[in-house]
Amino acid sequence: MAIFELRTYTFFVATRGEGFEYYKSTVWPVVQKYEANLVGYFLGDIGALNELVHIWKFEDDNDR
Repeated sequence: MAIFELRTYTFFVATRGEGFEYYKSTVWPVVQKYEANLVGYFLGDIGALNELVHIWKFEDDNDR
């Protein structure tokens, strides 16, 4: 049975743009090698605008 992991990063509202840019330039290059497990990245356009949500899929705990 597959495992789905939901990760949410919350930025201060005033620094939302800077936080997303930092994630793209610094964090994404590190996690990109695991992109095959990535289900999707999501940014809200209503509601919590300062959250970056992503979902990862793993086959089991060992894969995770």
